[in-house]
Amino acid sequence: QSLASPFQESLGRRASMLTPGSRVSMGNSSNLIAEGEAGSLNGGDGKVNPREEIEFLRRTTVWYGFAERCFGTKGKALGAVILCCCLIIPLAPFALDFHHTDSYKLFAPRGSESAVGMSKLQDNFGPGRVAPYSILVKANKSTSVLSDQFFEHMQVVIQRVLLNLDWEEESDFDAIKPSGIESPMYFHGHNVSLFPSHDKEKHLSIAECFFETVEDVVASCAADRCVNEVAACEGDKRCSRGLQCAKNCEGDVGCTAFCFASLRDTDFDTIKLGVCVVEKCIQSPFLLSGQNPSFKSLALRSTMANDEENARPDCPSLLVQFFQQVKIVEKNGRPEPSKYSWLNVHLNIAPFDTAGGEWLEKVRNAFKKQAQEDGYEYYISGGDVAGYDTVKKVFEYFPYVCAGIMLVVFCICTFAFRSLVVPLRAIFTICLTLCFSFGTGVLVYERHALDWTHFKGFSNPGGDALAWITTSMLMPISVGLSLDYDIFLLTRIFEYRKGSFNDYQSILCGLSQTGSVITAAGMVMAVAFSGLLLSSNSTLNQVSWFLVCCVLIDTFIVRTIIVPALMILLGEKNWWPSRFDVGNDLNRS
Repeated sequence: QSLASPFQESLGRRASMLTPGSRVSMGNSSNLIAEGEAGSLNGGDGKVNPREEIEFLRRTTVWYGFAERCFGTKGKALGAVILCCCLIIPLAPFALDFHHTDSYKLFAPRGSESAVGMSKLQDNFGPGRVAPYSILVKANKSTSVLSDQFFEHMQVVIQRVLLNLDWEEESDFDAIKPSGIESPMYFHGHNVSLFPSHDKEKHLSIAECFFETVEDVVASCAADRCVNEVAACEGDKRCSRGLQCAKNCEGDVGCTAFCFASLRDTDFDTIKLGVCVVEKCIQSPFLLSGQNPSFKSLALRSTMANDEENARPDCPSLLVQFFQQVKIVEKNGRPEPSKYSWLNVHLNIAPFDTAGGEWLEKVRNAFKKQAQEDGYEYYISGGDVAGYDTVKKVFEYFPYVCAGIMLVVFCICTFAFRSLVVPLRAIFTICLTLCFSFGTGVLVYERHALDWTHFKGFSNPGGDALAWITTSMLMPISVGLSLDYDIFLLTRIFEYRKGSFNDYQSILCGLSQTGSVITAAGMVMAVAFSGLLLSSNSTLNQVSWFLVCCVLIDTFIVRTIIVPALMILLGEKNWWPSRFDVGNDLNRS
């Protein structure tokens, strides 16, 4: 006995008889034979008797009886739609309220060396140490970075923009501690001046530190590493006079500061020697550890206790910071300080978390406002800047992508089925699928609804946000899966309707023909996708949950209940503005 239904056999027989090849080979007589054969099928008018088709489907599948019991009348269909929507639509607020993050914890495999290392660094030295920020500052045209004016102005900016920033409403938690800022003019909570100052808040100056160590530096390093520069300086009257001036001061701070002030605008040889000392000696303080014990404090800086954070900064640390963050460039054959300097900032919050993103957005706006006032230029890099900008740009266009996908779905369904109602109904049911998968995903991975199971695949080390790639990637994939099943079902219904079955018969017969295939395909995909729940990567766990939920809800609820029930309620309006013959009025009982 053939497994094909009478309607399928009829379609197959017509297709085989009316192929272009048979018409060419048999001539005009084949058309008469084909028409006569088609007209003799089940009634002589070329149409399959719906009663015979229905009896066959009742006998060979469970789906026809299932459809009659669940939504066989308009009352049952309305009840089925309302019940299913009541189960899914309450998830809509959760689906629309998802958050996203690019935290390394979601992308690094659990237990990997990178994840363990960064977690230990964060636990022992604070979350900001994982990804510190760098703030590049360009002074305005009238200000030199080697001036007290620039130093004092930047100290005001640091206080206003970084330390006193109101970054989160209803929060008294500081995003940055004073000890988290490292710059030439503000170091570990202390203002630093370029030249000695009587201001008590400025505990130290670059000039004092430089001449405190210059004798050791020149004696132990410059003589070996800057031979040519030292020789050139000794042969130049102004350069040698300046160095002799500093030596004659015999450690007096005011005297050496005066010598430093008189030398800073001197000739090429003096600055060239200073640049060599900076690049080859000062920035490699470990070379001097045996000559000057004060440099050893660099190794202890990171292990200072909290009650020692307000201690006076040591000169080696401050000098290294200064010479790393103020660059000397050669312009017109003469070395000059560039217009740029930069600050190193360690947050007191995790840069990759939602709070870190809020701080970055607020501090950028604050620097934009500050730039309008002082004419400086401020740029933020490092930290999570690249990741934040990438995610922000993706979700800036995310609504347009969603709208574009739905527009494509509308056009495809309209063109394929010559109807305006079919695409609207398809978009509605696709949204139900998305609502369920996104809503349950938020409950599991943001609200931690399944943490009680202690299954790692349901945990979220990223906190209260989803991996950004999960939500952005799974939306179009879910639409594709849902639309695939929808068109597969709707194509069978459309074929029956064109074959002069009425709407009710077409819907039940179409569901009976595709129910087993859709269910089997959905189960296969759900089993395949669920394997990702066993991955050690949290992002893949989330992808697995979304896909499995999408496939299961679409397979067992949306395509098998909601879609046919809605089409029964709509009746002939399903195909508007197209019209079909009324078809056979078979008793629905």
